[in-house]
Amino acid sequence: ENGIAQYFDAFNFHIYRELHQYDELMADVTNFLGRYGAADKELWVTENGLGHEGGGKMKPLVSGRAEVEHDDEQERLHAEHLVKAMVMAVTRGVTRDFFFVFPPYNERDNTKVWGLFRWDYTVKPVYAALANLTHQLGALSWLGRMDAGEGIEAHLWSDKHGGQTLVWWSGSNDQRSWSIASTAQGIEVVDVLGKPANVAPVGGRLALASGRYPQFARGLSGLKPSVLPWKRPTPAATVRDLEVVLRFNPGEGMST
Repeated sequence: ENGIAQYFDAFNFHIYRELHQYDELMADVTNFLGRYGAADKELWVTENGLGHEGGGKMKPLVSGRAEVEHDDEQERLHAEHLVKAMVMAVTRGVTRDFFFVFPPYNERDNTKVWGLFRWDYTVKPVYAALANLTHQLGALSWLGRMDAGEGIEAHLWSDKHGGQTLVWWSGSNDQRSWSIASTAQGIEVVDVLGKPANVAPVGGRLALASGRYPQFARGLSGLKPSVLPWKRPTPAATVRDLEVVLRFNPGEGMST
């Protein structure tokens, strides 16, 4: 309301929500910015983390320390959530997405577990999942969303030479099958932690299984997304003098 949209280049916020809440959150953010003439601003998620797994269920690994750890299922959920969350953020209009957090770290009287490492500095599955995600999609551009059928979220990515990679998943404990038209040879399907398997089309179609954990298929080409990426509005020409106009006045009893 005070015209601050002309004084910043990117709008940053944090996400600690469940995945089914992402679309509503992103709609709220973009609608909010649109009301104040800032719909063209880049969106940066400066903290994105798992916030709904409950307190750590494993006792401390390091003698004499109080920090509890995630159990096996919580570690699996962390790996699943990070990959899905980062893909969903980018495909909902986020320009930069920073996960929380790299080293071992506990909060809330040591009950809330963060970090890609345990307190003995062994890596969790989420570490491998992030490394794999970076390897599979880090240098690619998002082309759009694929129609993979009900209950499956699938996105198509491309490198600068036209090579394509798919990433997809379905809901927890929801095993589904789908297929794409393809005659390409040497297609590799990689699981969430980076384990590869070679697959081949049959009769001009490539059969794919979908489940809780994201998978990647690379070595594809010629596919067309069903839903194209949303285009950010072109920034309006700035006609005002953006000289600094703010002076901080803390009031009586305060010193600066």
